[in-house]
Amino acid sequence: KMRWRYRLILLFAGWSLAAGNGFPEPPTCLAFEQAVLVGRALDPAIQEAEARYASADAQQAQVRASARPQVSAYGQTYDGASGVGDGRINNQYGLSVTQRIYDFGRSRLDQQRARSLAEAVAFELEGAENSSGYAVARAFLDVLRRTERADTSAQRNTYMLDLIGGLNVRVEASAITSAE
Repeated sequence: KMRWRYRLILLFAGWSLAAGNGFPEPPTCLAFEQAVLVGRALDPAIQEAEARYASADAQQAQVRASARPQVSAYGQTYDGASGVGDGRINNQYGLSVTQRIYDFGRSRLDQQRARSLAEAVAFELEGAENSSGYAVARAFLDVLRRTERADTSAQRNTYMLDLIGGLNVRVEASAITSAE
């Protein structure tokens, strides 16, 4: 699923190029949904879990295929003049078909094991996606919290400057003394 990362990057690049005159605009702030998508696309734990899931899915298909008839072809030829045969050209070719008739429950157990493995890996993938979403959500909330603190601090600073300015005006107007 590495292709999703490149598609996502191309999608964002296309949006930024389409928004302006050919030059990307400086980033402002991602929406939460965009942050989760970017986090999911770039998280190596999710990519690793997706690869394990694809491997488990392929193993499950392989186990299912082993219960079906197996067909194989063969062919060989040799020339007797090479010292191997009796002086004649000998060609052999054929087709071989085999089918399990009874395997004492092995294929059923193999299928159960492959299915259980695929379910466990799917659970790991879901856990990796949840962990990534949780990390992105925490980072997103931390940014919002810090932005809010900075805004509050700027408002308090403005209020204090206005208060000091008002006091200076009152002192100059002799409405109060500097001792007060």
